[in-house]
Amino acid sequence: MPDKDFFKLDEPQRIAITATFTSEPINDSLAYWLEGMGIPYSIEEAPYNQVFQELLSPASLFASNQNGVNVVLVRFEDWSGTKNRLQLTVDPSKKERILANQFRYTLPNRLEIAHLNQYETEYLYQEIFVERVYLKHGIVLNDDDCIVDVGANIGLFTLFAQQKCPQGTIYAFEPAPHAFEKLQLNAKLYCQNAHLFNCGLGAENQEETFTFYPRSSVFSSFAADTEQDEKAIRSVILNMLRRNNSLEGESLEALADEFLKDRLDQEIYQAQLRNLSEIIEEYKLERIDLLKLDAEKSELAILQGIKDNHWSLIKQIVMEVHDQEGSTIKEVMRLLKEKGFEFVVDEETLLQGAGLFNIYATRPTQKDNSASQQVGQNLAQLEQNVRDFGNALKTAVGRGANPHLVCICPPSFTAAADATSNVLHERMEGLLEAELKGVSGVYLSKSTELTSTYPVEDYYDPYGDELGHIPYTPAAFCALGTMLARKICALKSPPYKVIALDCDQTLWSGVCGEDGVAGVKIEPPYLRLQEFIVAQQEAGKLICLCSKNQQENVFAVFDHHQDMLLKRHHLVNWRINWQSKSENLKFLADELQLGLDSFILIEDNPVECAEVRANCPEVLTLQLR
Repeated sequence: MPDKDFFKLDEPQRIAITATFTSEPINDSLAYWLEGMGIPYSIEEAPYNQVFQELLSPASLFASNQNGVNVVLVRFEDWSGTKNRLQLTVDPSKKERILANQFRYTLPNRLEIAHLNQYETEYLYQEIFVERVYLKHGIVLNDDDCIVDVGANIGLFTLFAQQKCPQGTIYAFEPAPHAFEKLQLNAKLYCQNAHLFNCGLGAENQEETFTFYPRSSVFSSFAADTEQDEKAIRSVILNMLRRNNSLEGESLEALADEFLKDRLDQEIYQAQLRNLSEIIEEYKLERIDLLKLDAEKSELAILQGIKDNHWSLIKQIVMEVHDQEGSTIKEVMRLLKEKGFEFVVDEETLLQGAGLFNIYATRPTQKDNSASQQVGQNLAQLEQNVRDFGNALKTAVGRGANPHLVCICPPSFTAAADATSNVLHERMEGLLEAELKGVSGVYLSKSTELTSTYPVEDYYDPYGDELGHIPYTPAAFCALGTMLARKICALKSPPYKVIALDCDQTLWSGVCGEDGVAGVKIEPPYLRLQEFIVAQQEAGKLICLCSKNQQENVFAVFDHHQDMLLKRHHLVNWRINWQSKSENLKFLADELQLGLDSFILIEDNPVECAEVRANCPEVLTLQLR
């Protein structure tokens, strides 16, 4: 790290930042490194998600920045489609009135809801909002979709569907009175486009006995089987414990027994069943874009209750099938195939051994059309945004002398796991690079530069992204701030023109005067340094040697060692003698007619480094370790 007085900047550098997301968490890391580097600074954030305004408006923070660096942080997926988020601001008096005397829970996205059991709520949130289990295997939701939610429970999927489809309509069915009460309250707070039904769906309209488990409400059913339900719940509990606990064997089983205690206490009701076709006719539904079934062993009956002429209205189905023996799932698959669906059967990690499977069914033509249409729309929108962004940057740099540092930031885990999204991301990076080629004053960093230089495994924060459009973890923001500080340091540091190199233990391992050409070794770390120096020479740097040695011994290695990548013709000058390094550097500066502040010395010996720092403080002295 440079000395505190290295930069000799008279005025604080104004670091102006704009981003497509909430970027304030970067400031602590950036400030830490700028202070450590001795760069006087002030950091200012532009208003949230105002990238184009900052680049184009003559009254913007960027336009008024006359002494510093303008930083632009871009995440491409923020420009691809609508990033819908539930309205989190609810009138406090309204919320208190609706949730009065209710058992409440605040979700990780800060939505306060009415609920039944904390462990169920946490599990459902993880499954629906974080893992997005209902958007796998080609399932797509659009702004104005019509969604049927069967087995809505307290309404977490209904909330998720409203988030993804803000102009859509949701029909939610829940037969259990206790769960339905919570569903009503949560929908009243957050889902204005939901129609709620306190009934189940089945093959026919009739009353049936319904078994409700107060402490395991998601397993409540019209077809309850205590033995099978206990086995399924035990499997889920064991899988969760294995994921979050190091216990095994009897200890794990004992802990599962403790969790299972009272989980299957039950209440019996008479509840109404209706069939889906009746709902379609009553509400004159012209399409069902997604039929979501989580009906605890009633899923086959629900499908069998759909009239033949209504099947064509259903575009996609995601259903949970309960089947310990395999006969039900075979019949469901036969029926879906008969009705023209393609499907994928998936067993979630937490459901392994529970006899619970998820089926994702789509229409072949619908799937292809939706996918290609969505890709086409995203591609066209992204390309236009990137081109506009490139033009806006050209306008901004033409208006002032400040450098513009542009960082393409990593995508979310969801986007990174999608092959199509990855292709779009790489294509847009290439397009932006082409748009900015030859533009003076713009410095582009691709997302791979950050992830390869500072690899952070858990860089994405889905909760923060959903809540406040804060997409990265503290560690990732720290890495991003560190990279930006290094970039700013490079932009604001004096322009170095000369690299002076020690030889023994720097360009090679060993002492050439004692070991001879055959004795010195050029191992991988030394090869990498030589590769770097050759690249710097090709980029325009002047390369010199500054070594305490006999000249003939040094050049014997240069001329005769077969592994040397750095050659004589790469050198412009050298001082190889027994004088002090500081005197030799002064000589080289006079010979080249350059100031010492144009020099970088690379040296392994800490004593020599200290001598140069004391007598030639202008030189940037880098000690190899």
